[in-house]
This record gives sequence, C-alpha cells and structure tokens, in this order.
Amino acid sequence: MKLFKSHKSVPSREPIRLLALHHGYFPRRFAWRGQNYAIDTVERAWTEVRSGGTVEGYRFRVRCAEGTFELLQEAASKRWYLIRGRAL
Repeated sequence: MKLFKSHKSVPSREPIRLLALHHGYFPRRFAWRGQNYAIDTVERAWTEVRSGGTVEGYRFRVRCAEGTFELLQEAASKRWYLIRGRAL
C-alpha cells in the first residue's frame, strides 16, 4: 500500500490519534486517516528544543509493517502529529 508519494506530500503536521504507549513513553500504536498502525520498532527518539532552551516536542522515527514514519508529540499540548512517512 502506498501511503504517499514522497516526504514532501505529507503536511508539516497532520494530526494522529495515539492508541498505545510502550513503557509509558514510546508510541506503540496510532491511527491516521481511519487506519490503525502497529509500531514494530522505534528506530530513533529525540527532543526538539527551540533556541533559548524551550522544549518544543518529542520526535520518534518508527517502523510499521506499512512503512517508516516520523511522529511528533508537542510538549505543551501533548498532541500527536505525523511529520513524514515512507511506504515500504
């Protein structure tokens, strides 16, 4: 299943619904555009910090059966977003 043509075709922050966490921190499952995605692996996790030291959010590069995705949790609102993705 092709999710999108390239990294550039995904809006900068498309809302997703987080369905489960692993160890209370890492995303485990999420829903996007009516489909649920089970995360097999968190390949990378990092904190996004604005100049001045304010934490903007937490990013996660995750691998699912459908492909690789980059997710963001905003620090202030706790909302989750899809930043980019690539279908396998």
